[in-house]
This record gives sequence, C-alpha cells and structure tokens, in this order.
Amino acid sequence: MNYKKDIPKILKTIRKVNIKKKIKLRYKKLSSGYYSLYLDMWYNGIRQYEFLKIYIKGSRNNYIDDDNKLRLAISIRDKKELELLQQDTGFELSSWRKRANFIDYFNSIVDKKPKSERAWRNTWLYIKKFTKGKIEIKGIDEKFCEDFKDYLLKNVTLKNLSQNTANLYLSKFKASLNQLVKEKIIQYNPARDVHIRYIGGNREFLTLDEIKMIKNTPARNIHVKNAFIFSCFTGLRLSDILSLTFNQIEGEYLIYKQQKTNEFERIKLTESALAIINKQKELVKSDKVFLISNEKTLRYNLNKFVKDTGIKKHITFHSARHTFATLCLTYDIDLYTVSKLLGHKDIKSTQIYAKLIDKKKDAAVDKLPKI
Repeated sequence: MNYKKDIPKILKTIRKVNIKKKIKLRYKKLSSGYYSLYLDMWYNGIRQYEFLKIYIKGSRNNYIDDDNKLRLAISIRDKKELELLQQDTGFELSSWRKRANFIDYFNSIVDKKPKSERAWRNTWLYIKKFTKGKIEIKGIDEKFCEDFKDYLLKNVTLKNLSQNTANLYLSKFKASLNQLVKEKIIQYNPARDVHIRYIGGNREFLTLDEIKMIKNTPARNIHVKNAFIFSCFTGLRLSDILSLTFNQIEGEYLIYKQQKTNEFERIKLTESALAIINKQKELVKSDKVFLISNEKTLRYNLNKFVKDTGIKKHITFHSARHTFATLCLTYDIDLYTVSKLLGHKDIKSTQIYAKLIDKKKDAAVDKLPKI
C-alpha cells in the first residue's frame, strides 16, 4: 500500500493495526473523495476481499467520526479472524471457560472487592447455597436466573432477607453475568429481564437539635458516640470510620481512601468534627482514631445509646451519613458539592436527600397556624 503525504492522517494508522494479523484492513479511494474500508485475506489458498461499507471522509472536521468508524472496522476484522481460527481448529476458544464452575468464577470477583462490600460475599453465599456449590457457567440460562430470583424472594417471605436486600443481591448476580459478557465467555446476559422490585425506604436522619441531644447524653462507649457524631459532620461510611487513623488528618483536612469506591477524598473538617478528633487524641494512644473492635460491637452500643437519648427514630450508623447530607442541603450547600462530599459517582443518588429536605419544608409549612 502506498502511503503518500496526501493520505489522511487517520488512515496512516492502519499500517500499525495490520501488524501480525492474517486478515489485513485496507482502504480504497472512491470517486467521491471518500475512502472505503475492506478486508484483505487469504483463506484455503484463495485471496478474498470483503468490503465493509464503512467510509472514511478523511477531513480534520470529521476526525472523531472517522476514528469511531475505523475502530468499528478493526473490531469486525478481529472478530472475522477469530471465526476463521475457530473454523480451522474446530475448537471454540471460550468453550473451556463455559464449563468452569460459576461459583468459583463469582468468588474470584468477590476476592477483588474491598471487604466493606459485604453484599458481594453475601450474594456468593446465597448462590452457593442455591446451587449446592456447583453450576457450570454454560448452565446459567433464563430459567436458572428466574429460579434464583424466586429463591431470593422465598427468603424474603421467610424473613431471612428484606426485599431491598434481595434486589441488591440480584443486582450483584446480574453484574457478574455482565462481566462474563465483557470477557466474551457468554454472548448475552440471561438475567437481563429478571427483576426484583425495589421498595423505597425511609432514610432516617437527625436534626441539629437531635445531634445536640446525642452530644449531651452520657454514653457507655464514648468511642461509638464520638464516631457517630464525627460521621454526622463528615458523611464518612462505617467502613471508613473503622479504618480511620490520625495520619489521615492534616491540619483541618481529612485525606483518606474510601473503602467502597477505592478512591481518594479530601474534605475540610468542620469545627465540630475537629473537636471530636481532639477529644479522641486525649482518649487513645494508638494511631487509630476510634477504638471500636468490630461492627457488631458498634451497632449494639449505638442502639443502646440512641434509646438513652429518647430519640424515637430508627437510627443506624448509616443515619449519620444521611444526617450529613441533609444538613449540607439545609444550610444551602448546592447539590453538586454535596454529591462530591459524599463521594457519589451519580448525582441521582444525592437527589434523594433533596427530596427529604423538600418533605421537611412541606411539614414545616403545614404547622403554620390558621387565621
């Protein structure tokens, strides 16, 4: 092929993508000035051409569009080369992987997730119990997916799970199948149309007055109390609270790596949050900020403590994160900034808190006296 100076820049890259390929991607200039892409291959001793009906304009203004078309052509070429290889060998390249145990495959995904993402391991346990420990990947079809959904809903009926938790576990199962599609082990996700309805829950949060009640109530475990208040003013998840060290505090800033997203965050600490840090420095001599042995201990002590305050709401540790979000919005921090402070990837997750604030405002208006 003659690479002249007048050849568009985008087409000069074809030379590189043809290296070590049996099927070559070529182009032919048309009378219209466009370039037609085609495949040039030898098969069974015969040279064959296949025009792809993909046309490159070659102008600077169309570079992005041309680049996308070229990528498509390369993808078609690679798929064609794989098909020919399978015909020559009589062997489907991914067939051995389809015979692998899906339970082991799912577990390999779980092992790559942070320990804080318990939903993945719990999903694995339910799949393992449902299949009695073995199901080949090729055995995952629409019927299996529907049966697994029914199995989760049966556990909802038995009150082993909430419906929203069943929804979460099904989503993890579907995500694993999407990964199989991405790795080209299966062609499509058989659970694509399988759903468990999510029931919108009530996200409990505390008002500023209720936070003051918590602050002024004596606690049996001061570390749990301080950790909860700290989360109310930072939005930190429980997993990040348990791993928090003083080394992550730099002046009035907290710099840490989120356990859930595995991304670094930098947030400015409020006076209330800094006051908690200073209190903990007086209480502990280790590097860890809050001396809490495990989540079970934290939940037990938090439940006892909330009852002592007289607050009637169903408060969990995650309610502190909800409290932080609603406080930010109440004091006119914009939705986008709150989303960043919470580490949300999608602002839709943050918009839920805006709706909570709207309900709070509506309730306040309803309390106005009649005349």
